[in-house]
Amino acid sequence: MPWTNPVDPTAGTVITVAWAVANVTNLLRHLRIMSGNADPPGSDYVPVSASTSATAWGKVTPSVLAPGAVTGHLGYTPANAAGQVFSGAVSAPSLTSTGAVAGTSISSSGAISTSLAGPNTIVTQGDISANGGITAIGLIQGGTVTATGQLNGSTLHTTNNAAIDGTATLGAAAVGNNATVGGTLSVSGTATVGAISTAGAIATSNATGNAIVATAGGISAAGNIAATGGLVGGSLTVAGVSAGTTPAAGRIPIADASGKLDAWVTPSGVAGVPSGLIALWAASDTAPTGWVLDTTFRDRFVVGAGATYARTATGGVATHSHGGGSHSHSSSALGVGGTIDAASGSGNQANIVTPNPASATQAHTHTHSLDVTGATDAAGVATDTQNHLPPYIAAHYIRKT
Repeated sequence: MPWTNPVDPTAGTVITVAWAVANVTNLLRHLRIMSGNADPPGSDYVPVSASTSATAWGKVTPSVLAPGAVTGHLGYTPANAAGQVFSGAVSAPSLTSTGAVAGTSISSSGAISTSLAGPNTIVTQGDISANGGITAIGLIQGGTVTATGQLNGSTLHTTNNAAIDGTATLGAAAVGNNATVGGTLSVSGTATVGAISTAGAIATSNATGNAIVATAGGISAAGNIAATGGLVGGSLTVAGVSAGTTPAAGRIPIADASGKLDAWVTPSGVAGVPSGLIALWAASDTAPTGWVLDTTFRDRFVVGAGATYARTATGGVATHSHGGGSHSHSSSALGVGGTIDAASGSGNQANIVTPNPASATQAHTHTHSLDVTGATDAAGVATDTQNHLPPYIAAHYIRKT
């Protein structure tokens, strides 16, 4: 007879025979039919269906009761409430463990989580899949990790892809291929993946040196990208806009009017480094990219332009000379030699006889010559050339092109 759901009696009403048959007697008959309408013929019998409307007692064979036989019939390993490490696949509507969860693959139509303190982990050599979130106090490790909810753990390690529809918050991330996050990817350590794509922000925090590294692909975020360490990727996309092409050497990205990066330019096109800027350069004898050596300043000092010196005016000389002024000559030792010549001259002679011959005189003129030998000294002042410079170091003046 078919099964009908019983109906509870209404308070304050009289129970009729018809109600008792439908809700009491027939139910008892149904239970009797479920037992084969007879007592079991022996041990190890269970009710089994004979048809859609009848049952019979069936013998349970020893193979059905053998250890592990239930797992074979069910197609999965039932969870052990006392704690168990699974060697096969793990599948459950939801999986919550205060310890580790391990298996060849882990799948749940609900959430997967480990809780409490300690190195609780979710580890598998296969895939980890959850229609809910995945949360582990310790390591989350699998081939491909997929969660429709959030992903939270101290470390994420996959050999393939990580696809998280919600937000991923991790201590560190090492993804063998690509990571796709529908929310925000937040890593307090280093995130190293093939490519990173998120509909929210990407951030590393805490200790200096934390990095976001895309080993084979690009880094893409609809929100902000922030790293206290390095940011390394094949391409960088922020807020859905990127430069789109691989830049040439020495180029940098610039933003459009809305603040989105949209082009690669040479540094000369960046405001704040105007063309013609003069700077000192001592790293080499060749100007860096975007600059040239300015020969105008070669072997010259710079003086501030103003009322005395006009802009770009030149002057001065490399050396200067000092000339001699008034001076005197001193004499060396002079020697006087030779003899005094005999007097020579002329006069008038008169024969005058006077009573007193002693007073007789004769007027005449004469000269004496003397040889002087020796020489005077050279002048004591000379002319020389001088070059007076304070201590210096030479560098190139370079000009921005």
